[in-house]
Amino acid sequence: MPHIKQSTGKPTPAARSGTLDETFEIDRKFWDDLPYIYLSHRAIVEFCKRDKVIAKEAEEERRKRKKKNKAHRKRQKLPHRLRSLKEFAKNGGPDLSGISSYGWSESAEPCNSTSLYDRNCHNFLKLHGIAHRPHSHNRPRNYSTLQERLKETRDSVERLGPEDQAVWLKACRNFSKDRGHFDQTTGLLFGAVPETVLTYVNEPITGLDPLVEGMFQAQPDCFDCSDFYALDEHGRIANDLMNYIVPAADAYGVVPNFFVQLKLDDDAREAGKLQALHYGALGARAVQKLRFYAREADEWLDEHAYSIVAVVFTRGITIYAVHMIESENASREADYQLTQIFTSRVTDGIAQFRKAVAAFRNCREFAKDWRDYFVEEARLTLERSDCEESSQGAPIGEDRRLGEDDSEGFSVSQAEFWPLFVLKSAYFRDFRGEVAAVLPA
Repeated sequence: MPHIKQSTGKPTPAARSGTLDETFEIDRKFWDDLPYIYLSHRAIVEFCKRDKVIAKEAEEERRKRKKKNKAHRKRQKLPHRLRSLKEFAKNGGPDLSGISSYGWSESAEPCNSTSLYDRNCHNFLKLHGIAHRPHSHNRPRNYSTLQERLKETRDSVERLGPEDQAVWLKACRNFSKDRGHFDQTTGLLFGAVPETVLTYVNEPITGLDPLVEGMFQAQPDCFDCSDFYALDEHGRIANDLMNYIVPAADAYGVVPNFFVQLKLDDDAREAGKLQALHYGALGARAVQKLRFYAREADEWLDEHAYSIVAVVFTRGITIYAVHMIESENASREADYQLTQIFTSRVTDGIAQFRKAVAAFRNCREFAKDWRDYFVEEARLTLERSDCEESSQGAPIGEDRRLGEDDSEGFSVSQAEFWPLFVLKSAYFRDFRGEVAAVLPA
């Protein structure tokens, strides 16, 4: 079983109605960046907060005027774009279905109107180049390889029977009533994981810089990392890339690139997709920063996906991959693309249940294999740079090339490490061609 690193502090309160709305803060820039604002639950909460500030300022002004004994006091009128609901919803229009969640349309999915991941969040991310672009040419270059990897059968999954499926479905249906029972059944989905994987549960990602200034913190239900000490024993890499690869306060885990979000209480698919986009983009950036640590490369973006997000619903599982693409705006380092790589209903017989569980475990293993590989690459790069500096040899940024005349294609230290992945995963069997496509020339 994996090492479970529980939160060392109190997690960020979940977005709910009532008093918690008053304590959960969203950066003002999040709202100020939006060209228009949908009248969602979160927008009304923000309106009420700002309205209270205005009322407080008006009351203070009224008291000041009263002290001065002015005979004619005029009603305080402060300039503010959110002074009225009419002004607040200008150009956006009221989204009453998101407020009251009434289902007049049989085809429309009910939504969780209190979610942070609403239409305004969708527009905010899209405004900054973080989006789901539906066309096939936006898929990652390793899309076909991902598809093949997800379809691989696993002996441990083939042993799952109808009784296991029934236990899982019951736990999902009763998730909100009996979370403890659900936690006991997660082994059916996750399976056995090597001890080198650090899994954080209900831990807010507080250590990473936001993708965009004003974006709120991500808080997946769980995410996988590599061990901090696998990078280098002195912590130089982790310290240099701390704001990009160290997600939690305890700093034991690095480079999160596999995330799980449970949507068992509301089955809100659109919110789940936005959460996958948010978490996956953080993972894609972490892997990218680690890949090019202390290295120079002409091809900064290879458009391969190494960050995976699984969203679990009551009756199905959907898996997404997120990768970095060339930015449409010169002011941004890169944009991010969300691609759905798998979806299945676990209620449609034991075969579909096994297919979904196998896909989940395969993609988790895929993320681990590449995460560990890039961790080792960064460590070797640091060691080479230290040797080169001491011997005044080649510059730090010089990359090796996997050439046709090179019988091995990598150094002795790499040769000792690489077979672990060749044996571990079928994905790396044709490693000569695949790595040549992944690593920068």
